This record gives sequence, structure tokens and C-alpha cells, in this order.
Amino acid sequence: RELREVCRLELNSTFPGPFRFTLTARPGVRLIIEASSDLRIWTTVGAVTTGPLPVPFVDSTATQFQQRFYRAREEQ
Repeated sequence: RELREVCRLELNSTFPGPFRFTLTARPGVRLIIEASSDLRIWTTVGAVTTGPLPVPFVDSTATQFQQRFYRAREEQ
């Protein structure tokens, strides 16, 4: 398999409150955002399509979890 960079996530959040980050990728990429509290079970929490500027993403449910991990994957 070939590994390639699809996007970059940049944290821009302060706690407490919704978890916020921005995603940067080549324009026109559809990214599925997933979250997990244990790195085993992943749940889709949203999707974005990238443009020429970083795209913001807010997870307003993040405060319901003691810890949460995020990943973005390119929609196939």
C-alpha cells in the first residue's frame, strides 16, 4: 500500500467547550471526520469538503467524553 498525506488537522480549541480544529487539504477533497474514545471503535461525526482556505470543524459533543481522538479520511 502507498501512504500519502491527505490532509492536516490543526487544533484551535480551548477547554471547556466544543472541540474545534481546522483541516487543510488540496481543494475539492471530501473528508469524513471520525471520533473515538478508545482508538478501536470509530464513529462518523461529520464531513467537510476542502477549499482554498482551511476548513473549520466543531464537535459540540466532545464535552460528553473524558477523552476523544479524531481522524479524517478521504471519502472514496
